[in-house]
Amino acid sequence: MSGGPRARGDSRPEYERRSGFSVVARGRYCGPVKRFEGRVAVITGGAKGIGAACVSRLASEGAVVYVAEIDEAAGRRIAEQTAGDVHFV
Repeated sequence: MSGGPRARGDSRPEYERRSGFSVVARGRYCGPVKRFEGRVAVITGGAKGIGAACVSRLASEGAVVYVAEIDEAAGRRIAEQTAGDVHFV
């Protein structure tokens, strides 16, 4: 028997193991894992739209996120409202 992930008791489908998501655990959605723990991200235009979504996602997955934004009020607001380690620059 090979020493692959299934041999170690990981019965999740391949797409779940690669993505870091666990769709079902005892009948419930588990959510993302901390794939970006210990990493730093700089997001330009991070206060609105896709930039804000990137800030939220990266912070929720453990990254330290720096938001660069022309609109100072919006940049400060996204840094304060987003859970995780988010800073406005």
